[in-house]
Amino acid sequence: MEKLKVELIGKTVVIGSREIYEVELRDIETPQSLLEWVFHLSRKEWVSPEIISQFIEIVSRNKGWRLHGNVPFRMPDLSLSR
Repeated sequence: MEKLKVELIGKTVVIGSREIYEVELRDIETPQSLLEWVFHLSRKEWVSPEIISQFIEIVSRNKGWRLHGNVPFRMPDLSLSR
């Protein structure tokens, strides 16, 4: 069985290898919508726990949401250009 990749290409999370499944980051606006996507993906025969984990990590990192702790939150802007 071919190992699937999960990667961020532009603003799209791409899951697959030969055939791909795409999820636009703009469609995941809140932690709740991330959970809805995780539920949706988990019902696919070809999606493994590893794929779900990678998907959550990529989306959370891009959105600035914490994975550990009580509640995901948006990371503050720490840039010096204010």
